[in-house]
Amino acid sequence: MPQVESQTTVGELSEAQCAHRLAGMFADADVPQQWPADSETIVTVLRHGGAYDVSLELLESWARSQSVGRVSIRSGTFSWSPGNMLAAAALANASRLWLLDAKHIHKMSALELAELQARAVGQSVFTDLDAVDIRSLIGVISSTDDGALRSTLCLGLLAKLRKDGVLQ
Repeated sequence: MPQVESQTTVGELSEAQCAHRLAGMFADADVPQQWPADSETIVTVLRHGGAYDVSLELLESWARSQSVGRVSIRSGTFSWSPGNMLAAAALANASRLWLLDAKHIHKMSALELAELQARAVGQSVFTDLDAVDIRSLIGVISSTDDGALRSTLCLGLLAKLRKDGVLQ
């Protein structure tokens, strides 16, 4: 599968170049590449072809906020271009939204891997989430210079937000 991440920004690529970079994901998902694509197709390809942990709600929130460029709306639904989809894949990758899959395992820290394995059975490696105050946790995250500690605390915050039903 072609690498989504590169030194080139999505905005520097033509739609044809973006489509070419996405071809492997479509093939891996066993979905024919057809443009424009609807949000459900994009979710399917990113999840099954790219092994990204994205949902319809997340992708459409990115479309509404223009985090993935300006996604057209046709007949009341989002109509994704190759550039929009490539931007979504790059954002999912940068946000470390990976499924437990060989495509991304080499990028994961031991804690991320353990948390994904725990989540797969409905658990978390963070056991005292009810005792965690989100504001305090954010304060500690923002004030630490220790990258490893910051990553651990961010994973804990994500686990807390999932447990509290704020995130999926």
